[in-house]
Amino acid sequence: MTDLPPPTKDPAGFLSAALAQGADGAALRLMAEASGCRVHDLGAVDAAALAARAALQAAGARALAASIARGAAPMLLIAATGAEGARYQGALTEGLMGYERIHVDVSAPSQPHGLALILILPPVEVNRYWGP
Repeated sequence: MTDLPPPTKDPAGFLSAALAQGADGAALRLMAEASGCRVHDLGAVDAAALAARAALQAAGARALAASIARGAAPMLLIAATGAEGARYQGALTEGLMGYERIHVDVSAPSQPHGLALILILPPVEVNRYWGP
């Protein structure tokens, strides 16, 4: 089992390294948990309802990002996209535009069991609006 880069210091590297491990969900879960993440499975994405599913999962990720406490563990959400990874990523990214603490990556289209990873990082500073 390969160590993953720290998710809070290198989110893109973390997601790329996690996807490079292949489609073994159990191994990916163990590596992500060893890196300090809380891992949640979103299930399979249906090609017929891809845009609606991506919009729903983007809304869920935004809600989680808004409610995660400063200093909490990062959250990794895993969705099985199959061959629809690129379309799913496009729809999901559109729903997450402007959210700096949410990072998304999908496995290469050549991989038969495609995965989408959504990494939600906790805030690192006090919210200026609400104060300490």
